[in-house]
Amino acid sequence: MLAVSCPYINLPTVKHSSISTFKKIYDLNKRDKGYVVYFFGGTSMFDREMLLSIGGLEGKYFIYLEEEDLALRAFLKGQYFKVLYGHNFIAIHDQAPGKNFYERNIYLLSNRFIFHYKFMSSSLVLNFFNFLYVLVYLVKTRSFDTVSKSLSRYKSIRTNFVRHKVSIHVMIRFFLKRFF
Repeated sequence: MLAVSCPYINLPTVKHSSISTFKKIYDLNKRDKGYVVYFFGGTSMFDREMLLSIGGLEGKYFIYLEEEDLALRAFLKGQYFKVLYGHNFIAIHDQAPGKNFYERNIYLLSNRFIFHYKFMSSSLVLNFFNFLYVLVYLVKTRSFDTVSKSLSRYKSIRTNFVRHKVSIHVMIRFFLKRFF
């Protein structure tokens, strides 16, 4: 087991009532005795040796998908997360005023390209997923510049990543079992 995680619900700063935190995740995983492929978004305690052997979080992503990258590498080595269920663990936050969403979208899209590049063994599947995300971000941002800069960032840093190609079957299994 790589880590033990205490989940919480991440709420914006608004009025809220009593919330039973992630009970659905707990109920879904009863048959697995609380072990999941992926769980971040809470406080986690990691086994240091296992984390170091897997490689830890890769800071080259800078924002978004670092946790999924670590979780998939852990999954490939047969490691899991144990989710400790608690009642009403809540994190309250608000978006920073003046946040630069243009730059954020560039990172979000380029990180998807990097993640697919690192883990998808089929170039056809990789290109298909990347194409779908380009379409999503064109609709979402209405900006060819965002897509262009995302592709440039991806091309400039992709050679710095160790590839861990996995079959499409493993990718689908991972995406279906992960929780965030």
